[in-house]
Amino acid sequence: MLDKFWESLGGELAGEWLRRAFSPPFLFYLSGLGFYTLRHGWQPLWNWLRGLQLLEQVALLLGVLLGLILSALLTAQWRSTVLRWLEGYWFWPLRWLEKPCIAWQARRLRQAEIRLNALFEASSPGVARQRAELELFVHYFPGDPAELRPTRLGNILRAGETAAAQKYGLEAYACWPRLWQLLPAHLREDLTAVRSRLLTLAELWGMGLLSLVWTVWSGWALPFALLWMGVSYWRMLPVAMVYADLIESAFDLYRLRLYEAVGWQCPPDSQREPAYGAALSEFLWRGTLAEKGSYSPDRAAQEEGEAT
Repeated sequence: MLDKFWESLGGELAGEWLRRAFSPPFLFYLSGLGFYTLRHGWQPLWNWLRGLQLLEQVALLLGVLLGLILSALLTAQWRSTVLRWLEGYWFWPLRWLEKPCIAWQARRLRQAEIRLNALFEASSPGVARQRAELELFVHYFPGDPAELRPTRLGNILRAGETAAAQKYGLEAYACWPRLWQLLPAHLREDLTAVRSRLLTLAELWGMGLLSLVWTVWSGWALPFALLWMGVSYWRMLPVAMVYADLIESAFDLYRLRLYEAVGWQCPPDSQREPAYGAALSEFLWRGTLAEKGSYSPDRAAQEEGEAT
């Protein structure tokens, strides 16, 4: 039985190493090899490999695999930074582009809302599909114009992060780390998997950007890199929509668990919930007790009994 255990463990480790070896850096090096051979041909490289001894070839193969694994470990450290950059959280000197890009995104949103309002009043055939597409587009923008980001990806993710504050007064930066501990396992697994997919695509986009270096061997590397980056970014958008929906759904379905776990009075109705949520967020972030203070169910039940 233990032999089977170690065999399965070895298989999992081998799969992990192979996954790291054939990660986005593998595509980066492979594209570089392709552009090198496009300029110099396969023959010089093939002759060099044939001239190596067997042990040298094995050592070369192991060195390549080790290099791919180390590259994957290195790029995994900055893929979160790449994702933040793609969301529009730019550093100097690109920060001067932030305001005009946000203005452009706001203009796109206003135009979509105007068209959507016009479609609500129309009754011609085919309107329903256009309306659904526009509603989907508008949905993945933050409700507060001040929260707009300069990129479409940033607005999608920001819409998921700010939906709880808009509907329930719960600020994600204060409540999400606590709510995460209360979510069911299947939802946390889904969120982790989608987040990992999003980061992998961000890493892939970063490798496309780095592939611009292959222009030293071929001018075709420029359109290739731009296409690589465009496809990677385009693939990120639906994944980001799923991630934003999962975050919003987590607050929709399980936010009351947070009130109960903290010992906070649950909102009595939907109209007063934003005020309760804002007070809870203030307490979790700064430890400040607002008008709606902490709540003890046992004490409240006792007070209600005394009042009756």
